Amino acid sequence: AASKTYDGNDTASITAGAISTGVGSETLAIAGTGSFSDKNAGNNKTVTVADVNTLTKSNDLATGGDWANYNLTTVGMTTQADIAKKDVTLSSITAASKTYDGNDTANINAGAISTGVGAETLAIAGTGSFSDKNAGSNKTVTVTNVTSLTKSNVTATGGDWANYNLTTTGGMTTQADIAKKDVTLSSITAASKTYDGNDTASITAGAISTGVGAETLAIAGTGSFSDKNAGSNKTVTVTDVTSLTKSNVTATGGDWANYNLTTTGAMTTQADIAKKDVTLSSITAASKTYDGNDIASITAGAISTGVGSETLAIAGTGSFSDKNAGNNKTVTVADVSTLTKSNDLATGGDWANYNLTTVAMTTQADIAKKDVTLSSITAASKTYDGNDTA
Repeated sequence: AASKTYDGNDTASITAGAISTGVGSETLAIAGTGSFSDKNAGNNKTVTVADVNTLTKSNDLATGGDWANYNLTTVGMTTQADIAKKDVTLSSITAASKTYDGNDTANINAGAISTGVGAETLAIAGTGSFSDKNAGSNKTVTVTNVTSLTKSNVTATGGDWANYNLTTTGGMTTQADIAKKDVTLSSITAASKTYDGNDTASITAGAISTGVGAETLAIAGTGSFSDKNAGSNKTVTVTDVTSLTKSNVTATGGDWANYNLTTTGAMTTQADIAKKDVTLSSITAASKTYDGNDIASITAGAISTGVGSETLAIAGTGSFSDKNAGNNKTVTVADVSTLTKSNDLATGGDWANYNLTTVAMTTQADIAKKDVTLSSITAASKTYDGNDTA
């Protein structure tokens, strides 16, 4: 029987038969078909002809052998032959697209292999490498050597790698996508600040879990306090978190090009607006007319808020150096916190937003002599002394 290459059936070609005629040099020829033990590739496989009379007999004119003169008495017979694996090639590979996961590993999920044998198909799979780990479309995927891929049979179509030999070697490429990974913003952090006359809040961070190694992402921007005034645990609102600025974190490998923020809409947090420290650079005391005490009236204080046009008012009492009349007398306020603070509604100045740090202060004012009048006089009586002096 002739050996053959795997073709999906068990048919064997009987090419010759050994027949001894015993008559001179006459020979006879016989050929036809038999059956391998099964259709699969293998060496020294049994080939059977169940009834040799089904074979085709032919005369050998060169030797004078003529089947008309002979009767074949043999019935069944076996021999051996090989079914060689059929060579197949891998014309292309298919890689699965994936979501960004921080590595360049690609999943090879299929390969194009034409067996040429009925409906038989073969499967091949394994891993390759994207050109880099980053998100992108139509990225090159490379398998360095296709012989490293895993071959698997396709039972449904009868495809069995035991009957095939993959001749393709070396590298092969295809294309696939790495989609950006969806991430959510679970919370934001706002920086506390000192009163500055506006409700602007600085968003310094956002809590984003990438789920990819140690990669982290940064987000920042601005939001709004509930109002501009000083206070603790004030609500800070970002109307739409998509307005925040995204930045990469090089130290951890976090790159926004590989991520998609799915959180939208508003988000809140809390932060403080601390009172702004202000100092009293001078005070003004009202001069007065002598009244027998050292009490001085503080009518104003010079305070620079540094916040727009906001001004603050302060007044109260202090003490002259003594009760006596005099010019440019020292007036002292031992503790300016005892003075009365009042807001300046016209400029928006509100003491609730400020903290006075000054302790003591002096100024000068006059105590004028008090004017008095002589309403009557009294003369002493005397004994005549020859003059009119009283």
